[in-house]
Amino acid sequence: MGNTSEDKIVEQPAINWLSDGEGYQYIHGKELTPEKGERETFADVILKERFLKAIRTLNPTIPDAALKEVYKRIISLSNISIEEANYNFHRLLINGIPIEYRDKEGNIKADIVKLIDFNNINNNSFLISNQFVVKEENKDGVRFDLILFINGLPIALFEFKNPANSSIKSAYKQIQNYKELAPQIFYYNEILVISNLLKTKIGSITANYERFSKWRGINDKYDYEEKTTPSLEVLIKGLFNRKRLLEYIQDFIVYEIDKKQIIKKIAMYHQFYDVRKAVNRTLKAINSKDKRIGTFWHTQGSGKSLSMLFYTRKIIKLPELNNPTILILTDRNDLDDQIYKTFIKTELGTYGKKAESIEDLRDKLNIKSGDIIFTTIQKFQLTKDEKGNNNKDNIFPKISDRNNIIVIADEAHRSQYKKLAQNIRGALPNAMFIGFTGTPIELEDKSTTNTFGDYAGIYTIKDATEDGAIVPIYYEARFSELHLSNEYLDLDFENITKELENSKEENIKRRFSAVETLITTPSRMEKIAKDIITHFNGKELNTKAMVVCISRNAAVEMYNYMKKIKDCPEIAVVMSGNKSHDPKKFWEHIRTKHELEELAERFKNPNDPLKIVIVVDMWLTGFDVPVVDRMYIDKPMKNHNLLQAVARVNRVYPNKAGGWIIDYIGITDDLKKSLDRYSGKVVKETMLPLNEALKLMKDKYDIARLYLNKIDYSNWKSLSNTELAKLIQMAYYKITEDDKKEKGILRNYLKLVSELTKVHALVSPHPEAMKIRDDLEFFQLVAKNLRNYTYTKNNEISDSLEDALIELVNRSIQAKDVINIFGLKDTKSISIFDPKFLKYLNNIKVKDVQVKVLEKLLNDQVKVLLKRNRIKRKSFQEKIEEAIRKYNNRLITVEQVMEQLMNIAEELKYSSDNAKKLGLTDEEEVFYDALIYLYSNSNLNDDEMEIIIEIVREITEKIKKNLSTDWFRYESSKARVRASIKRILRKYDIKHKILKQKNMDELTDIIFKQAIELYRDYPLTS
Repeated sequence: MGNTSEDKIVEQPAINWLSDGEGYQYIHGKELTPEKGERETFADVILKERFLKAIRTLNPTIPDAALKEVYKRIISLSNISIEEANYNFHRLLINGIPIEYRDKEGNIKADIVKLIDFNNINNNSFLISNQFVVKEENKDGVRFDLILFINGLPIALFEFKNPANSSIKSAYKQIQNYKELAPQIFYYNEILVISNLLKTKIGSITANYERFSKWRGINDKYDYEEKTTPSLEVLIKGLFNRKRLLEYIQDFIVYEIDKKQIIKKIAMYHQFYDVRKAVNRTLKAINSKDKRIGTFWHTQGSGKSLSMLFYTRKIIKLPELNNPTILILTDRNDLDDQIYKTFIKTELGTYGKKAESIEDLRDKLNIKSGDIIFTTIQKFQLTKDEKGNNNKDNIFPKISDRNNIIVIADEAHRSQYKKLAQNIRGALPNAMFIGFTGTPIELEDKSTTNTFGDYAGIYTIKDATEDGAIVPIYYEARFSELHLSNEYLDLDFENITKELENSKEENIKRRFSAVETLITTPSRMEKIAKDIITHFNGKELNTKAMVVCISRNAAVEMYNYMKKIKDCPEIAVVMSGNKSHDPKKFWEHIRTKHELEELAERFKNPNDPLKIVIVVDMWLTGFDVPVVDRMYIDKPMKNHNLLQAVARVNRVYPNKAGGWIIDYIGITDDLKKSLDRYSGKVVKETMLPLNEALKLMKDKYDIARLYLNKIDYSNWKSLSNTELAKLIQMAYYKITEDDKKEKGILRNYLKLVSELTKVHALVSPHPEAMKIRDDLEFFQLVAKNLRNYTYTKNNEISDSLEDALIELVNRSIQAKDVINIFGLKDTKSISIFDPKFLKYLNNIKVKDVQVKVLEKLLNDQVKVLLKRNRIKRKSFQEKIEEAIRKYNNRLITVEQVMEQLMNIAEELKYSSDNAKKLGLTDEEEVFYDALIYLYSNSNLNDDEMEIIIEIVREITEKIKKNLSTDWFRYESSKARVRASIKRILRKYDIKHKILKQKNMDELTDIIFKQAIELYRDYPLTS
């Protein structure tokens, strides 16, 4: 990066905030090299001597030989995947390394070696280093912008970009490339940071870009002035405060291991700060008469279950709680399973136990073992023996009076908790209580906070949407003539459908049956089934959908109607049942627990052909499927059940601009009434009318049209290939010319098309979206050609548009030809002399386009092949520019310019082949070209050529011996290299008179400039 604006604007402020503000030692990467003794080779990423010094301090009683064996163990992680190595290292970092050694008397001793002191930050060494080089033999190297070391271990990695012309997406992509070039540094990484100062995100080594998250807090959430504080400063002062960083590493990083896949999850800021608050409240509640810890509201999709896990992990280690028992309560078996699985996939799984019955729960609570017990609230009921004459008041028996039991209630707003709260209090009189919920508490609902306490943490829908933790939800009411009237919608269906099987109330059955009959009318269901398939097949993203039905019977009927439709994708019904009791038509849809788990895995897999599931109650809460972007609702729902159901579509997924709720029954009106029970803020944040998305699409479409005004593209799909190529070329030149007059036009156009593509994909196949589809495809064609053809230092232009165009549907064969013409992205692998390419070139009917394709290809190959050969690169570029200049000025014909460009290509190929024939390495070729350049008008005989080659080899060898990291920055280093070049040239001139009147200083200067270009990134390019 060197002395660039990126260095000044991003890297240096980061160093200052970390060193001056947070107390980190700072050493430039050039000081942490093998020459300086910090590492044995550039491939080493652990600072060996600093590491050994640190663990000697932390483990003073352990012999030095044993500690050196610890170092060997730490560095021997290379024969497994990055993810597995990272997981293994993290466990060693947190738990220490068990070792055995012999004491002075020869006795074998066992001990644990600590790598970090998490309790006393001053016992650790905190170091940051910029421009830190890692390079393996025979591989390109990497120069990392900033590495944070704790006790010599590379714990955090920062990748920076210039805010003036780069987005942090390119920083993320660069890190992914680094995994190939320097995988070993990721074995020890805990946190990845990408930033361009103004935008900053953190993520783990397994996270995709969408899972990288903002950090919005220093000592607490939102405790800074956003307008005046750069996001990178907030992150450093917040998370990278040394004390908070150690706490974060120890308690807020978790690994999920599922089917041999390792997923590393790190806490987002709202989880970190609010869990800490909840822990502090827990400490206060231990000796307080008030055992309520609080109500923890983090909106659905923002990682509530993970917050529960982080909270549990912290409190089980509190010495004040003396090995506590954690009781995690849900009100449904499927929720109990989901939370249990979340825990069991992590290291906390060793503590997890499920209570299988009322008796089993009581037995487990009586054991003072410090377990994590998972159960449903229904198990806090009296047994048959406890009911009757001897217990007229139905008093629940006391199970344990320990004060180190903590009850965690999931979805704490549910009425069941209020009903059975007294039983739990009676069973566990000294227990502490905390309630977690993903939906807001109703304004008039005081019982939830009365049961669990006031808010211990709040993270709203608005917060999560702004942070990109979830996507916004849009809704649309379709077929209003099929909606139910209010008299039916007022029924409490969430309870009716659950209690129907066991209900003795004929009135409930009768009222439900009447509604179900209305909903399952054949003509109505057939119409809705057709609309769902048409709507789903009209979308542009490769996403999935859920259909919600009122009953199992309705779900089966919907399945049957949908299967009759010609273009129906693969669908499935998800419901509970029992073949011994249920009708035969249900049987094919009744699955075992294992089969349901397999079906869930298939539905979660974006590449699996299962596209739509039809559900009744299952999978509507706690079921996380990011690939789902729309839900078709044909079931009366309201209040929390409705909010939980619609949240299935708010998960983040690549290119997903939002979720879409399609209402066939009339919940939209009921939703507005239901949400009146919450704050007005919640009403606005929960779901947005589809009209807002349509308006957004129209606004962006209108702006896009302005970029191409005066260009008639209305009938572009009916044009011939030649006419279409000319039309796209006109659009291309209009935008590039406008960009010359007003910088930023091109970039803004590409960004606009990216945004329009996403919002169009969201609302497709709405009629308004269909109206502009052809125009959008033309905008995309122009954008794609701009992106592929334009030379720019800014990779973000192509990055942002490339993501948005993943799902581009090109309906025109003619358009496809043009896309291919300009779509030569990876020209490194294309040979100009490949017969397939020449045939392709000849097939291009528009000669102008032929010239441009060949020009682009030649320039690209010159850049690739002659990347560090300054003299030859400049020579070839000048030849290409001269040919194109003559052609543009009409001094030569198309045929003549094509012939000249092909001749240049031949010359490029010959120059590369000639160097190989002379036995020169790539590095020697660079200096050979510099010398030959000066003799271009001279005829050298064979002996003189031999001398030139001899000079080149000696110069190459001598220069490399004088190199050190960042050598070109220091006058003394540059002078040493320059002197060595001049000394060799003078020696050969005296001996062979080879210079022939050439200026010694000029020749030295040319070779020296080549050396700087070739070895600027030493040792990366050595």
